[in-house]
Amino acid sequence: MLEESPLSVSEKALLVQSAAAEISFQPRFLYVRLVGTATVLSRHSYRVGAELPAMDGNGRADAYVKCRLVPASGVPYPKRGVVSRTIYRTTAPQWNEELELTLVGGNVRCDGTYENRSAAKTEVLFQVFDADVGVWGWLYIALRLSLFAMLVGAASAYITGYDDKMSRAQVMVAKAVGISLTVLTMASYVYSRLLRTQDELIGEAKVPLSILMDQKDHIMHLKLRQPTVWPPTSPSIKRPPTGQELSQESTEAKLNASGGRGILNVTLSLAER
Repeated sequence: MLEESPLSVSEKALLVQSAAAEISFQPRFLYVRLVGTATVLSRHSYRVGAELPAMDGNGRADAYVKCRLVPASGVPYPKRGVVSRTIYRTTAPQWNEELELTLVGGNVRCDGTYENRSAAKTEVLFQVFDADVGVWGWLYIALRLSLFAMLVGAASAYITGYDDKMSRAQVMVAKAVGISLTVLTMASYVYSRLLRTQDELIGEAKVPLSILMDQKDHIMHLKLRQPTVWPPTSPSIKRPPTGQELSQESTEAKLNASGGRGILNVTLSLAER
């Protein structure tokens, strides 16, 4: 078809060069420019329904975004995702933050070149959460204070020489209490800060990476939708859901003034390096 076209030789060469660049594009990284909620349209107008729902009793939200990639298998990765910072006490957070995700599924050919055919079949999943202190968070704060007080007491006893007057039973009890406080503090830290089991899922949005294969920056307004119950309908996925992934029922009634969950403003692009 190209040979039969009326294009000139130079135009045909440019067309072939452009096509070759797209066909040979093998992305390894997804770059996310997380701007914030798509509140401002222009200097004097605002997008209706872009704000997040009021998740807390003060009418605000403490929002952060988790980004993960969803391949054809349906299992998101990385497991904990790439998480933005938390913007406190606002329903119109503006992160202005850059996130990077590494695509998996590629391989190196015999000639040493990299190939990733699964990139075009992958989606990026955005999940917006409301950070809550919760029971584990308050327990972590209380245990930290208790552990700090115990360390101060132990240091004072050592300085004053009171520890020399303690019996073996008292020393054993003090050590047991110290070990117990340390273990409980670590457990509460994992549940409250790493797993964030008390956080509520506000909404989510998906974008197929196939539309990013043109190697351009894409500015998007993503409408947050009702969270999907995890795991998806796949008999091969048997992992039990976490508190975040089964927060659908708790967030059904929490909508913004327009009856939605908010709109995210992001810029997406794929890159080979």
